[in-house]
Amino acid sequence: AGVPEVVVAVMQPERVPITTELPGRTSAFLIAEVRPQVSGIIQKRLFNEGDNVLAGQPLYQIDPASYEAAYAGAKAGLARAEANAVS
Repeated sequence: AGVPEVVVAVMQPERVPITTELPGRTSAFLIAEVRPQVSGIIQKRLFNEGDNVLAGQPLYQIDPASYEAAYAGAKAGLARAEANAVS
């Protein structure tokens, strides 16, 4: 038998990126319940889904018509009461 052939190679260190894609599912670390302080019809949402929001930050714009009508009625009632108090 003959002499086996041998190949010699010089190795150099180099960075090789290793990436792995794995299926997964995430869940929220903290969950907050959002409850309105007033009732009404929502006109506009003032945040995007998944945004961080701060305490006290408005989240929705509510139709002011019912509150404006109640305010006008209360103001008229006050004016009547003041007029009756003077007479």
